[in-house]
Amino acid sequence: MAGIRGKSGPPANQNAFKHGLASISQRRGNGALTPDEQSIREGILAGLIATRSNSHITRSGIENWQSLAK
Repeated sequence: MAGIRGKSGPPANQNAFKHGLASISQRRGNGALTPDEQSIREGILAGLIATRSNSHITRSGIENWQSLAK
C-alpha cells in the first residue's frame, strides 16, 4: 500500500521538500548565486571577454593588412 511505512510504494507527503526547492529557485531567479556558481560565472565571462578582445584585435589586424596590400 502506498504511503505506509515499511511497505513498497511512493513516499509520504513531500510538500516540505517542494517548498524548500521553491525557495532555492526563487533565489536563483533573483540572481543570488552560490560562491561556486559565482566563480564559474566569472570564469566564463573572463573567457568570453578574452575571446571578444582577441577577435577584435585579429579583425583589426587583418583589416590593416588588407588595406596595406592594396
